[in-house]
Amino acid sequence: MAGLDFSGIQQFDPHSEPSSLASQWKEWLQRFKRCIVAFDIKDKARKRALLLYLAGPKVETIFATLSDTGEENDFDKAIEKLTEYFAPKKKHSIRATYFSPKDEIKTQIVENCRSSRLRRKAFRDDPKLDDLIKYARALEISDHHAEEMEKQHRQEVVYQNTRRDFPPRDIK
Repeated sequence: MAGLDFSGIQQFDPHSEPSSLASQWKEWLQRFKRCIVAFDIKDKARKRALLLYLAGPKVETIFATLSDTGEENDFDKAIEKLTEYFAPKKKHSIRATYFSPKDEIKTQIVENCRSSRLRRKAFRDDPKLDDLIKYARALEISDHHAEEMEKQHRQEVVYQNTRRDFPPRDIK
């Protein structure tokens, strides 16, 4: 092996673009396999050692974390495990969940309402949409009445304060 030149094989970058990682691995592996055929390397332990060495330290680190990678002379198992690792990750299909329109409306009310009391009621009791709407209307009416009463009370306080500031004059 002293006279063998492996400079034509670049280290594999396992942290490159994830969408093309599997195809890059496949290309790298094909170059590697052509190289070991060209250099007439037949010993499986040597092939495995060269695979990991030439792939680079990043791939060696990944390989060390994989389970069931076979014995030191199991070249095929090493390729199988690395190929599985670099294969495109299957995205779990997102199951379409269909909610009833009432549930959707209720969710919109809870997420977008300004009233923390209404939101708390929705989280605490998990009412039906109709009950939530009734509660929201009752809150709105009670808030409106409370504001009117507070406004009227403020006007009375202002009126009383202005009368105190100016004592009545004696008219002669």
